[in-house]
Amino acid sequence: MPSATPCRTPGIRWASSCRQPTVSTGLPKTLKKKSPGELTGLLGRISRPSEISFLPYLGGERTPHNDVDIRAGFFGIGHETDDAALTHAVLDGVAFALKDCLDALTVAGTKIDRVLAVGGGSRSDLWLEIIASLLDIPVDVPVDGDFGASLGAARLGQAAALGTTDGIFAKPALKASIDPVPALTESYAEAHGRWRNLYPALKQAGFLRRRKMSTGFFGDLQPIEFKGPDSRDPLSYRHYNKDEVVLGKRMEDHLRLAVCYWHNFCWPGSDPFGGETFMRSWMAAGGDPMEQARLKADVAFEMFQILGMPFFTFHDRDIAPEGKTLAESNANVSAIADVFEKKMADTGVKLLWGTANMFSNRRFMSGAATNPDPDVFAYAAAQVKNAMDVTHRLNGANYVLWGGREGYETLLNTNIKQELDQLGRFLNMVVEYKHKTDFKGTILIEPKPQEPSKHQYDYDVGTVYGFLKAYGLENEVKMNIEQGHAILAGHSFEHELHMARSFGILGSVDMNRNDYQCGWDTDHFGMNVPELALAYYEILMDGGFTTGGTNFDAKLRRQSIDPVDLIQAHVGSADAIARGLKAAAAMIEDGRLKGFVDDRYAGWSKPENAEILKGGSSLEDLADRVHSSDLEPQPKSGKQEYLESLVNLFA
Repeated sequence: MPSATPCRTPGIRWASSCRQPTVSTGLPKTLKKKSPGELTGLLGRISRPSEISFLPYLGGERTPHNDVDIRAGFFGIGHETDDAALTHAVLDGVAFALKDCLDALTVAGTKIDRVLAVGGGSRSDLWLEIIASLLDIPVDVPVDGDFGASLGAARLGQAAALGTTDGIFAKPALKASIDPVPALTESYAEAHGRWRNLYPALKQAGFLRRRKMSTGFFGDLQPIEFKGPDSRDPLSYRHYNKDEVVLGKRMEDHLRLAVCYWHNFCWPGSDPFGGETFMRSWMAAGGDPMEQARLKADVAFEMFQILGMPFFTFHDRDIAPEGKTLAESNANVSAIADVFEKKMADTGVKLLWGTANMFSNRRFMSGAATNPDPDVFAYAAAQVKNAMDVTHRLNGANYVLWGGREGYETLLNTNIKQELDQLGRFLNMVVEYKHKTDFKGTILIEPKPQEPSKHQYDYDVGTVYGFLKAYGLENEVKMNIEQGHAILAGHSFEHELHMARSFGILGSVDMNRNDYQCGWDTDHFGMNVPELALAYYEILMDGGFTTGGTNFDAKLRRQSIDPVDLIQAHVGSADAIARGLKAAAAMIEDGRLKGFVDDRYAGWSKPENAEILKGGSSLEDLADRVHSSDLEPQPKSGKQEYLESLVNLFA
């Protein structure tokens, strides 16, 4: 004899715990203030089915739909709808779902002539009367019926443990039996028929479904929520609260976080000593390359939505396979850009920057813009044009150039002056094309000293600035600075950022970190809060990002093979970055660090000293000044330990 009421009380409890409504919900403000018993007490006697329909699938439904993703909903709500009407709809909706179960059992050949009420719903004679009338069979009410399915599970476990059913499944003592009400039976049967039409119609229209990942790659992962510093949920933001205001601006607008395409969706987990470890389905050998690219895009945008980060970045060869000709390659990129356009419109995710991969194909082994073969130079120009067009089409905020092969392996076969002239002309053509096409984004260069080349011409910020000055580009191009590349150049991240802001060319950052034990670019996720605090101090002192942002140019360790590892890495790094940002903001608000530096150089603000920098003094003038005033300057403490301790107060 099946139980009849295990799902009724959760429905009523849900209704009584609804949040205060907005104008669009139409739910009465008093609904959440009443207990389930108070809500059912509003109804009095029932003379007919509710005029409002309620699908009770708060957590999916098994029988008869077998649909874990279907969700609940009210239909027929009007301005006149009150607490009683909604409560009646909930009672009817759950009763209709039970009728579906009874019908399924009947079709399967099971004859049921009465049911047993258990759980919290067994306390409501009104609701049991609706059930009895709809099912058209009596509902028995046990003396102690306030138990649910857990008792049945416990009995099954007891029978399994003891190896017998003797005395375990005894029928409970009854205190009452609720019979069908003839006046309700026919009207409820008709109402159930109308109610049954809702599910297939709404399913076909795509309503009532929770947000479902289309690929299943991330399983049931839902968007990451901010739960605060006390959260112990590893898949929650503890410090990255996008709406928190820091120095007068939302955190999301300060950081402008971006997920990169290449490390997350293109790198298979290989290293020089071993092959792939990730085994992603879109990388499987023998698959259709464009279908795999579309699947990769689906997974990527699922990840962007789970993380709730506003931007992404890509190389052209990340998003689409290279064809037999450049025309075919461009067509592939354009086709995936079509996919991106729709997904960006649907999700609100934006493009921080695009770029062209001119380092993987063997044609670029001797460089792209710096290649000794003019035909390769021309090919690279054509590829960059297409990548810029796609970036422009997708409203990218920036376009990046990284010269992984723009350098040399040996001077024995290299003409550095020739190659620098080629690189200067190439970059000028990029800037010219930007203005011709009215691309509003910023052109960025990403410095790196070596790897894959022995020596790269964009070695560090200082080197690139000298190059830009030499070719008249210092007012047209800014820097995309990567933490790992700064370390490879023998600098700290904050050094490179400070240099860039000193030259007025700080544009954007690639966030990661290197393993300090290794001598190569390991691209770990940034987790070092003190380092991040100093980095964002430099960024905030420069006024913050304009078109740039924080791109996660970081990859999983090749042993982190689970899809959830991708999410966890970004969540953890985002929290560390948020802590760094807030520490940097606190240092700025405190003012002592900047104040010390200002005081240290305060002497240069005196008129006679400021005149030196303006060219108003010569060596002779300064020599006369020293001798005439018997000048004997004494050193002053740089207070490094004090300043490091000061930073530690915040970081």
